[in-house]
Amino acid sequence: MAESRRGSVPEASHVPSVRTAWSTPYKQEIKLWHNVHTVLAAEAAAFRPTRPPLVLLGDSITESWRGTSYGKHIKRAAGVPGVLLASSLNRRWHPLALGISADHTQHLLWRLVHGELSASWASMPELVMVVLIGTNNLGRGHTPTETREGVLAVVRHLLNHTSGRVLVNALLPRGDKQRLARVCPPRCTQK
Repeated sequence: MAESRRGSVPEASHVPSVRTAWSTPYKQEIKLWHNVHTVLAAEAAAFRPTRPPLVLLGDSITESWRGTSYGKHIKRAAGVPGVLLASSLNRRWHPLALGISADHTQHLLWRLVHGELSASWASMPELVMVVLIGTNNLGRGHTPTETREGVLAVVRHLLNHTSGRVLVNALLPRGDKQRLARVCPPRCTQK
């Protein structure tokens, strides 16, 4: 159990973890998460790129490239997969988006350990993995330092188990300003 700005956090950001009641208060989302992971693991295992592989790893922003949230098509991501397929990016790279809405670093790490990182990727030096993860850690109780440790754990795992390159995106600004009153000043002063 990790310590954070709100006391104990049952999921450490740098240790692989499935979704729990702490990180996902809705039981149905836990079931959906497992279902989506099963689909993504199968896609990762079957991935046979015909061009240099580009694997997008992360949370809801990454899952939006699939046009879904928890595996279900959603309005806010309508047309997004077409943008990826129609872009010059798709002509240069063979993309695979492996994201699940609301994931934290520890969830992505668990997914990688449990099938979303194909063994075949160890022999793909042209592989590029793009990581965008961590914002949900901040929104759920991890400090920035804990979140950074989680992101680094994901990157280390990728570098240790593949022969590709990793591009880590900076965390995007959060849109939950209304929550700041509950978590600041501890959230704002702790690293």
